[in-house]
Amino acid sequence: MAFGVKRHELRHWQEAVSRGEIAYLTHYWTDTRFPSVRTVTKVGCSDRKQKEILEKERLDEHIRRFRL
Repeated sequence: MAFGVKRHELRHWQEAVSRGEIAYLTHYWTDTRFPSVRTVTKVGCSDRKQKEILEKERLDEHIRRFRL
């Protein structure tokens, strides 16, 4: 379960992603599957140039996984 994120923080993150920025959002997290994990950071970017970076870094699995 995620908590500790305010609606305006989420909206700000979504807007930054929509503009093609690399945006980070860290929030608290509880999940019995991961008892030692307390926070999660989400990274988003809608800029398709990211595929070029992944190709350059030879991260083909990421390209397939995220259907870029």
